[in-house]
Amino acid sequence: MMRKIARPRGRYHGVMPAPALAPADRARGALLGLAAGRARAAVAAGGAPPDQPGGEPLLAALLGEALLQPQPDFERLMTAWAAEARRQPTALGAWTREALGFFDAYHAPPPPEVVDGRADAALLPRLVPVALRFAGSPRHLLSATWHAALLTHADPVAAWGAAAVNVAVARFVAGWRDFVLDVIEALRNNESPLPLLDALRRLPLVRAGEVDAAVRGLPAAGATAVRALWLAYHEPRPDHALDAAAGDADLAMTVGALVGARNGDAALPVEWRAVIPAADGLAEMAELLLEASGVAPGA
Repeated sequence: MMRKIARPRGRYHGVMPAPALAPADRARGALLGLAAGRARAAVAAGGAPPDQPGGEPLLAALLGEALLQPQPDFERLMTAWAAEARRQPTALGAWTREALGFFDAYHAPPPPEVVDGRADAALLPRLVPVALRFAGSPRHLLSATWHAALLTHADPVAAWGAAAVNVAVARFVAGWRDFVLDVIEALRNNESPLPLLDALRRLPLVRAGEVDAAVRGLPAAGATAVRALWLAYHEPRPDHALDAAAGDADLAMTVGALVGARNGDAALPVEWRAVIPAADGLAEMAELLLEASGVAPGA
């Protein structure tokens, strides 16, 4: 059954920055930043940047392809995701592999009783294409994020954490710097889990040494969403934000998407952008999703 999503009453809050970047610059930054975050996390873990598409950036690209169809085929999407999980199992998180294995066995997404609090934060970067596809429609953005989350993460904190990230990405793509009030309004209007909402309400006032305490008690996806949004709000330099997030791959990819959307693709650290596999394809995907949203790429 389709969940009815409340439309945010006020789309924009705060002051709009100087329009130095076009929406297309920011949309490309979101997907390229996501992939740059994967590369940064791989190096932080003692490895080398991935030399081929894979992991969450590839799952995000597959979702983007589905969203560009007149009628997205989510069973086909899940089949493609499951094939990728079999091809590169170590590139994906444990819960994502388990969820896609469930789909392989039962041809259906895992229900809430199977998820049972084990949902990880991998869906946060994976669902960023939804923010680009529905950048001009807050209500459709929330609804599509919620339903895409249920494909693998039937968990309210995970789903609304992804929605919070996507609202912020869409705000950045539109050229707005402040996203907190819009995120709070979207989650409050839709009865999101109160601990997540409370953590997001406090986000502007939380200092660097207080972030751990601010997310204490939240499940992984909720804590990662708050951490990523905190960095996007408080850290003006994309390279510093990526460095701060590098110890956690899901966090690094989510932060990369956020600061890429905020600052544009050209502002991403050169050393990480240079090692993104299939970067041109991701950039083109971002532009196509933005075009499909109805937002003018050069507005």
